[in-house]
Amino acid sequence: MIFSFENKIKLFPYFVFWFIYAALHILSMRLILDIPIWALFIDGILHALLFAFLGILLWNAIQYGIFNSLSDIQKIINYTAIAILTVSIWLGVGFLLDVALLGKEDIIQITLVLPLRGLLGILLYSVLVLAFKINKDSKYSEEIILDEKYNQQENQHIEAPKTELLERISVKEGQKLHIINLHEIIYLQADGDYVQIITEKGKHLKEQTMKSLELSLPGDQFVRIHRSYIINVAYISRIEQYGKQNQLITLKNGSALKASLTGYRCLKNVLNL
Repeated sequence: MIFSFENKIKLFPYFVFWFIYAALHILSMRLILDIPIWALFIDGILHALLFAFLGILLWNAIQYGIFNSLSDIQKIINYTAIAILTVSIWLGVGFLLDVALLGKEDIIQITLVLPLRGLLGILLYSVLVLAFKINKDSKYSEEIILDEKYNQQENQHIEAPKTELLERISVKEGQKLHIINLHEIIYLQADGDYVQIITEKGKHLKEQTMKSLELSLPGDQFVRIHRSYIINVAYISRIEQYGKQNQLITLKNGSALKASLTGYRCLKNVLNL
C-alpha cells in the first residue's frame, strides 16, 4: 500500500511545493526552448506531478526502510541506486508522455535539454531526501520523548493488582461476536480508546484500552514493546537495530514494529536474551 503522509496538513505544503516547481519549470524552459507556451505548460505540469508521485514512494522508502542499521558505505550505495532509479523513471516516463501529447518539433526541442533535466532531477531528489530525513529524525525524537513520558507515568503509578488472565478475547462487530484465542493473535495496536487486534485471519477493533488489556494477557507470551504495540513473542521472525536506541521487530506476517528502549528490555527478559 502506498503511503502518502500522516495528514492533510503535511500533504498540502508538499503539493504547494510542486505547484511552485511547475511554475518555475515553465518559466525557465520558456527562456531556453522555442516551443508554444501551451506545450511548456503540459510538459511542466506532467513532470511536476510525476515527480510528486515518485516523491511519495521515496517517502515510503525512507520512513519505513532500515537504512539506519546499514553501514555508511551501504547507505551511500542504496541512496545512489534509488536516485538513479527515481531520476531514470522521471526522465523516461516524462519523455514518453511528451511524445504522446506534443508535436514532433516540440519533442526535438525537449530532447536537447534532457541532460539539464537529469541534473535537475538529481537536485530535486536530494532536496526531497534531505526534507524527508529531517522529518523522520524529528518524528524519531518526538517518539523518544513520548516514550520517556510514558515510562515516567508508568513508574509513578502504584502497581495495579493483577487481573485474571484471559484465555480468549471476544470482539463484537455489528451483530457478530468473534471469539479470538490468544495463540491466534499476532500483535495488538493502540487506536485511541480502542485496540486493533491483528490475527492471521484479519483485524478486529475492540473498545478497550491497551493498559487494561495488557494486564489481562500472560506476560510470558505477550510483551508491550512500545506504548502503541503489544506483540505475541511466538510470532517474532527477527530483531534488528533501528535508529540509535530502538529495535525493529519483524513478525512472521511481515509486519515490522519499532520497540522502544524500555520495551526492548522487557522483550529481552521474556526471551532470556
